[in-house]
Amino acid sequence: QRDPADMNFEEVRAELAAVCRELETRDYIRARNLEGSLLQRLDILIEKLAYCPPIVSGETNDLYSLLSNAAHFYRVLGRENVGLFKDILSHERGRIEPTMALMFQYLIKGSAERRLNINTGQLYEYAGFFLNTLGGQSYLYRRDPATRTLVKYYSVLILDMADRQTMNPYGIDIRPHLMLVKEDMKNIGGLKDNARYLARLEEIEASLAR
Repeated sequence: QRDPADMNFEEVRAELAAVCRELETRDYIRARNLEGSLLQRLDILIEKLAYCPPIVSGETNDLYSLLSNAAHFYRVLGRENVGLFKDILSHERGRIEPTMALMFQYLIKGSAERRLNINTGQLYEYAGFFLNTLGGQSYLYRRDPATRTLVKYYSVLILDMADRQTMNPYGIDIRPHLMLVKEDMKNIGGLKDNARYLARLEEIEASLAR
């Protein structure tokens, strides 16, 4: 199977559409009687999240901000969609790595080529949320170790990308997060592409040392 990083946006979208069509045949998804295709729903929800970002800076300044972040996905996506994604995560653990690699490229290429109605700054907001806020971290600690580590890994890649584009308005220091993700990668085991992830993190680390 080709690495999604080597595909163009249309190829990534076609691959993601195939994954969504396969998921639509699953009993646990069919039982939900969803309207429209899974890919259409995904595109709508990506845009919703992009234009209703969480609070990344000053989350602990007041109780409202803290509670708002804690309930962020329920508030923006609604109970049905959150339940759908939880179902997919629990039933499809065996394919989480290739699916997340595909989703990452879909978001990155889609924003860079303006094929999706999102931009790198909005991706940065979510990277900051997962890495640097209590609300984001509490979401991750309710997920299994593989999902949690992969979300943190891709968040570090987005933070690195934002840094290189001198677009880090909250001044988040990538180094401690990079070190923590490296430790997690070494400790959890079971990730098929572990060596590739670690090599990419070491590349970023080397570039920071220059």
